[in-house]
Amino acid sequence: MFSMWGMGNIRVGEVNMKPFHSFLDSFHQTCKSISIIFLIVVIPLTLFFVNGCGLNPAPAPNVISGSDSLFAPKNGDAIFIFSGGGNAYGSFQLKAYAATAILITPQGSGIQKSSENLSTAPESGYGDSEECSYSYYYMITDMAPHYAKVFIHTIEWDQNGITIDFNWWLQTEPGERNF
Repeated sequence: MFSMWGMGNIRVGEVNMKPFHSFLDSFHQTCKSISIIFLIVVIPLTLFFVNGCGLNPAPAPNVISGSDSLFAPKNGDAIFIFSGGGNAYGSFQLKAYAATAILITPQGSGIQKSSENLSTAPESGYGDSEECSYSYYYMITDMAPHYAKVFIHTIEWDQNGITIDFNWWLQTEPGERNF
């Protein structure tokens, strides 16, 4: 080794790699920690939300289900009829106004809004109508009584009216409230 004039104690050809290796070790440990946190936290949360996005994991016997959309013109309405296997089991009406929309059930029926994904329809507490909101569940009953559940996941307004996209479940056994 040799020293150059004005360079003092700096030796040419020698590099202290210890700080760089220390940095790489620290970076590697951080990446491992992040990977472990990702595997432990993010993946189960993702599965939880995907599983809970309006879908029943294991439906009860005699439950039919589907995914649909319904358009109601401004100041007008549209009717959705629950059906399966060639049978009609009840309905609900979407009524669009200038600034809001409501869900209505036919005379003698009822509707109830819930922020929770209930696996059993309530026995009571049903009204004639509910304001239409996304990310809510609507429990619906008719005179038979059949019980249905609707989960609105998208609402789109335009100058012509409103469109709702929803998942639905219906218990075909009269009087059975489990989904």
